[in-house]
Amino acid sequence: MKSAVPIVAVAATGAMLAAAVQAAGPARLGNVYYEDIFTNNTCNGTTIECRFYSSTPTPTDAFVRIKHAACQVSTINNGVVFRAKLQVWNGIPGSTGATALKEFPLGVPQPILYGTSSYVSTIDNETTFLVGAGRYIALDVMSYPGNIETSGLCGITGDLIPPQ
Repeated sequence: MKSAVPIVAVAATGAMLAAAVQAAGPARLGNVYYEDIFTNNTCNGTTIECRFYSSTPTPTDAFVRIKHAACQVSTINNGVVFRAKLQVWNGIPGSTGATALKEFPLGVPQPILYGTSSYVSTIDNETTFLVGAGRYIALDVMSYPGNIETSGLCGITGDLIPPQ
């Protein structure tokens, strides 16, 4: 029965990511629900660190309370994901003048080996992380010693909180 917990977590992540693939950019339901699938990344095929980030800033009329962050990435050359962080930026992540304002570490589970030298990691974290209006959100992952493939899929879901 102990193995049921990881299976449920992987199934929940897969459902979130599969539903999100259909949408491009952030999705908003009034002032209640917010999700963003990160279509941009800084992976270049030879890096051990990738940042997956939002295509647009968070709404300017509400704060975003992130409740779920998920990312599925694969590595090559025996690379294993050992670090993941949820980040908030004041501009497009990595662009000139943009700064990471805060970050929050995410748990990284044991990767699953596929093939002879490739691994897949499914990062699936429940959180309560408040993001200000007009900010960019990113998930930063790092592997060692091998490279992260650019086909990773990451995103967040949460609530919108109107300012008071």
